[in-house]
Amino acid sequence: RVAESMSLRKKGIVATILTLIAAIVVSLIVSQTILMRRFDELEKRETSQNVDRAVSALYSDFSKISIAWGDELTASNVIIDDNQTYLALSIDQTTFRTLGLNFILFVMPGQDPIGYGFNLEDGTTLTVPLDLKSQLAQGGPLMQLEEGQVGVTGIVMLSGGPILVSTYPTQVSVGGVPVEGRLVFARYMDETQIARLSEVTHLPLVLYRFDDPEVPDKVASVQPSAETGVPIYVRALDSDTVAGYGVLDDVNGEPAVVLEVDLPRDIHHQ
Repeated sequence: RVAESMSLRKKGIVATILTLIAAIVVSLIVSQTILMRRFDELEKRETSQNVDRAVSALYSDFSKISIAWGDELTASNVIIDDNQTYLALSIDQTTFRTLGLNFILFVMPGQDPIGYGFNLEDGTTLTVPLDLKSQLAQGGPLMQLEEGQVGVTGIVMLSGGPILVSTYPTQVSVGGVPVEGRLVFARYMDETQIARLSEVTHLPLVLYRFDDPEVPDKVASVQPSAETGVPIYVRALDSDTVAGYGVLDDVNGEPAVVLEVDLPRDIHHQ
């Protein structure tokens, strides 16, 4: 009986120990799962914030340049001579490169845009693309100001690639009669400008067309960010890299391009 009692006691102790071990293991697994989920949510939030930061920098940098030069390009720069209108500017290629602009134009109702275009890579002259001219036609989204707006900034999808455009209202005098026009600043969203934006934001950035097969399918169904209204999708590429994708609409409100930000998974490893 004594032996039986000791045997039962040992079994009870072993059972208790095993139960405690199982409880500890379950507790650790649950705790790790909860912690990892929270850290992954933190990683997702930080990645989304960096995408928001890149998008904000894309527009704010361009708007600051456009507003600053828009103040300097007054009606005195628009010359009307023998019914011919042209834009007189003292801006060299170095200035265009410094500002990161491909076009500075002036548009009057019923007329084609006039002005200057430069290839920032080789300094050659650029002609205004026909599909950009059609977007600058009177009544288009780039020519319509909402109440309180100073100008309109948006993406236009051209056959040659996406271009970022800002337009600002101004007036010129034709025979003593004031005529409303638009100053137009445009910058191709090419590899050079994305590299420039990466340098400004200190973020590794890649730009895709919305219909590019490299863009994840889930990007099309993500919801807009609460901060900037930009739809953002975040996914882990591997154990070391997390990617955030921001969807940018064109001036017509249609998805146009996707800005990707790749970041190390420091939070995940922590």
